[in-house]
Amino acid sequence: MRYLPAGLLAAFLLAAPLSAQEEPAPSAQDWQALESRAQGMFDLLKMQNSELAASSLFEGVGEDTTEKIAQFSEQLDTMIESDGPLLGCEVVSRNNFGSYMAKLVYVCQHARDVAVWTLTYEKPGRGWQITNVTFTTSYEY
Repeated sequence: MRYLPAGLLAAFLLAAPLSAQEEPAPSAQDWQALESRAQGMFDLLKMQNSELAASSLFEGVGEDTTEKIAQFSEQLDTMIESDGPLLGCEVVSRNNFGSYMAKLVYVCQHARDVAVWTLTYEKPGRGWQITNVTFTTSYEY
């Protein structure tokens, strides 16, 4: 019975560091690389080069992305025709699901409207890859 308090104290001391650990998340370097990649795409959109912007987004996906790039490029052209040229973007949210999934949310100003962009990335064994991108002018915050 005299060892019970010592055992409880040891269990408490060992459990404390486990509960104090941070949740896994992408490193600061990972966030910087993802934001840099997104900014490169937005810079190309400012120059109204939707095909290169789409190409830069799907870079490193590993599969034939020709069709994805063509479809996304058309969507970007439609957005630019509708909302006007892209004037600027700012990151407003970073979210993660562990160390291997990251989501960036941007607010982008166009000549005639404001759009919210969401870019979702996964990190399989060979580096970060875009898995989903959405943009909309219909949003609620």
